Amino acid sequence: MRLEISLIVARKEFKEIVLRSKLIMSMVFFLPIVFGVIMPCILAWFSLPMIFEPMTGFSTPPLTDNWFLIPPGGRFYIFFINLYTGFLNLIQPLMIPVYIAADSFAGEKERKTLEPVLAAPITDFELLFGKALTSLIPALTVSFFSIMLSVIAVNVIGFPVFGFIIYPVAPIILLYIIGIPLMSLLTVFVMVLISSKVNRVREASQVGGVVITPLLILFFTQIFGVIELSMLTVTIYILVLIFAVISLLFASLKVFNRHRLIEMI
Repeated sequence: MRLEISLIVARKEFKEIVLRSKLIMSMVFFLPIVFGVIMPCILAWFSLPMIFEPMTGFSTPPLTDNWFLIPPGGRFYIFFINLYTGFLNLIQPLMIPVYIAADSFAGEKERKTLEPVLAAPITDFELLFGKALTSLIPALTVSFFSIMLSVIAVNVIGFPVFGFIIYPVAPIILLYIIGIPLMSLLTVFVMVLISSKVNRVREASQVGGVVITPLLILFFTQIFGVIELSMLTVTIYILVLIFAVISLLFASLKVFNRHRLIEMI
């Protein structure tokens, strides 16, 4: 594999798709502000009264070094803030690649620009990787910028109350570092498979909404207490993601090849 070739593909598609799309550019600028600052601040500020509530029936593994010194209401507050703010940051690497990858893959068919792609002296994997980078780079950049903003916003409110940094806790950090790149890749490969079945960008992006399902499962199982927010839970979730990404990579390579692309013209 020639990485420089894939980077050329990514640079070309970034200019043609990302920079020219008002929807994608608006998401790049506004998602970190809304999901990284405004909504975390609202959650953190208006949820402060729950610290003083005598929570019963709530239990989760220790999320900080001071866990057992914190009253039950304070523990629930830390859990609540990490879960919801974590969800807001984790949903972004799923939203952005859906639109970019839909335009990158289904858009080739819609714009009738497959022939130059097929004539290029590049392997199928180099082409797929280059297109994947087009989606990954903006998604990861926006996600980690949003995380940085949310860490500052939440702890500006929480630190004076608790006396220590309440967000992010270790399981959320692990999800951010490993989970976000994996979820972005998962989204790209799902979009490759979807784009092989549909002919329009809008159709691909609409169907691509299914990629949020794994995150919703993790989120709601935490809310309803089916599983606990812990390093073990997050590790299992990441292992499942790794398996899914590898499986979808091979499926995408099978779909995204010159013989199949020729049939689409």
